[in-house]
Amino acid sequence: MASEQRYVKKPRYGCASENVFIQKGKDIYPTPDHIITEFINGEDISSSVIIGKSSVLPLTINKQFIRVDGERLRYGGGLVPYSIEQEAESEIMRMSERVVTLLHCEGYVGIDFILGDDGSAHVVEVNPRPTTSIVGIAKVLNYNVADLILRAKFGSLPMPNEVKTEGSFIFELS
Repeated sequence: MASEQRYVKKPRYGCASENVFIQKGKDIYPTPDHIITEFINGEDISSSVIIGKSSVLPLTINKQFIRVDGERLRYGGGLVPYSIEQEAESEIMRMSERVVTLLHCEGYVGIDFILGDDGSAHVVEVNPRPTTSIVGIAKVLNYNVADLILRAKFGSLPMPNEVKTEGSFIFELS
C-alpha cells in the first residue's frame, strides 16, 4: 500500500517554524495566508549570503534543528557553520547565487534548503532579511555582518576568499 503524499502548510509570513504543520492527502490547497509545499525527507540546512550591487558574497551553510512533533514542525535552533560534503556545498552555494540573482535580492538573504536523502538539494524558502542564523554568523565570521550589509548597499564587498569563519556556534531554543 502506497503511503499518502505529505505536504507542509505554513504561514505566508513567519519565522522559526511558527504554525507550520505537516498535512497528508491530495486535496490540500494554499490560501491567501498560507503556502503549501511538498514534504521532502532530508536534512534541514540554510545558506546565508549578502548581495551587493555587482556581486554575491556567500557567508555560511547552517544546520537547522527542525523536529517533527506530531503534525507540527518545530524550530529548535541551529549550528553555524555546518560542514557538508564539498560537492553538496558547492551546489548549495551555486543554487543560492542563482536564486538571489533571479529574484533580484539585495542585502542579507537566508535560503532554506532540504538536502534530500538522495543527495539532491531543494530550495524550501527564500528569506530576504536577516534570519536567526545571523546570531551565530556574527559570532564566527571574521567580518562584522552589519559592515558587510552596509558595504553591499554603499560600497563593494570583499572577495569570497577573504571571508572566513573562526570556530562554530550552536544556539538552541527550549
